[in-house]
Amino acid sequence: MYQIENTTNKNPEQSSGAYLDDTFWPTFQQDKEDFKSLLVKCCDIRVPFSLIRLGHADFRCFDASCGSPKVSRQARAKVSRRQSTGHTPDQREFCNYFESLLNSDRVTTQIGHDFLRWMTVLKNYENCYVDHKKANNLTNLFNDRSLFRPYNDRFTPKQVMDLPLDIVYGLLANKWFLTTFKNRVGLIGAKEKLECIEELMRYAEYQEYLGTDFFTDYVYIPQRGALSCKTLEEDVAKQVRESGCDIFLIGAGCAKLKMFHMLKGVKNCIFIDVGHGIDMLAGWGDLMRPYCGSWQNYRVKGFRENVDRMGKDSNRGSILEMS
Repeated sequence: MYQIENTTNKNPEQSSGAYLDDTFWPTFQQDKEDFKSLLVKCCDIRVPFSLIRLGHADFRCFDASCGSPKVSRQARAKVSRRQSTGHTPDQREFCNYFESLLNSDRVTTQIGHDFLRWMTVLKNYENCYVDHKKANNLTNLFNDRSLFRPYNDRFTPKQVMDLPLDIVYGLLANKWFLTTFKNRVGLIGAKEKLECIEELMRYAEYQEYLGTDFFTDYVYIPQRGALSCKTLEEDVAKQVRESGCDIFLIGAGCAKLKMFHMLKGVKNCIFIDVGHGIDMLAGWGDLMRPYCGSWQNYRVKGFRENVDRMGKDSNRGSILEMS
């Protein structure tokens, strides 16, 4: 039901739970094809489009920002270490988190009953934010974040996400994004990872593997503490405005919540949040992630060993070291 061509799964999670339930997302295959057609059309007629993905760290970030009593100190610390260095958002930034969801054309998360529960919490947060925004009462909400907690509505999967994130994972893993938009793709991600990709793209072998000759643009963000970077929006906007691509693939962690709201207003372009896909392109793919089982990690020997690897299994599989 949830297979994607030219990909494999090695994680047992993809052979259990919701992945065995045809009713969880019965239109998976049709939605995949519709999504591909939509991106091609948007590119052809120059209509801006954005897709944002939500994962574990993003849910924790919203929990912490909304003052949820459910988020543990350990979870707060995990977000802080990787993204925010103890960062607490001010009102403008706090609102931008929600505007990044509201301004995105598609909101995605992974197939799974646990992801559905987390998205239900987040949808309640979002509805609370929208209600207070309509009432011109966001300052009160910002000052008393306990107001988020009385919202307890329940939702179906299609009420909280537009399509499964698994489709995005698969279309990166089988290189559909790269071959369909060959030589028209730009990247936004951690500087250290993008430098790995730039170095790899000097080799014809890697170009042939990806099915593209080059990436048009490399937009750097900090590998650590990006969420607390005061100039993040300004820096990204400047580079995106000057870019020459038709589609950006983005791996920005929680920092995307701070900047996704403004991207379509900066450039008439397609913006796809591929998350771990940037790690894969950099040669540090976690082959246990959904649909990543057949990915081939390439690395230039001795180059950039200080990459912040998000997956504990990023060293699994055959790694070709090019010298």
